[in-house]
Amino acid sequence: MFPHYMEKDKSFTSTSILGLIYDEVGRWQTEDMSGEEIRKLPCFDVEIPPSCMERWETLYKEYRKDMTNALDDTPEAKGKAAEVIRKYKEELYGATAKMEDSQKNISDIYNEALAVYHVTYEYAMQTKSVRKCGFAWKVAGSALTSLYIMKQNHKTLKCAPSVLREIFGS
Repeated sequence: MFPHYMEKDKSFTSTSILGLIYDEVGRWQTEDMSGEEIRKLPCFDVEIPPSCMERWETLYKEYRKDMTNALDDTPEAKGKAAEVIRKYKEELYGATAKMEDSQKNISDIYNEALAVYHVTYEYAMQTKSVRKCGFAWKVAGSALTSLYIMKQNHKTLKCAPSVLREIFGS
């Protein structure tokens, strides 16, 4: 017998394992998960030049306005949002919007990427919204990942996305 008549008209409280699982799932679905803890990675807890922090505090405020405007209810919203992200990648890496093609000094890129990370995570913690952390990884993800690998003394593995899709079947 299905637990609780699967919430249909008949009332029955099942004490079977299926009923207990059903109740537990119901409790999880109604539980407030908004209190998720947002923590910064310890390896990124370093001194960042104040000029970088100030620059990215201003740019991040500008980004939030730009993204709000881009995400209007039009069919072009997704494309507009991608353009906003590209704009801030260009701010970080230069005209190429890619770390590997950037003409900027790598230490400058790392300092700016860390500023992006800290500004973004501070705002996410302030608003208690883990979703806000995405900006740091969308814009500075390449630099942050590279810096993390370097600080952990790990080796990198270069792999084409198509190979990963083939291996993991997505």
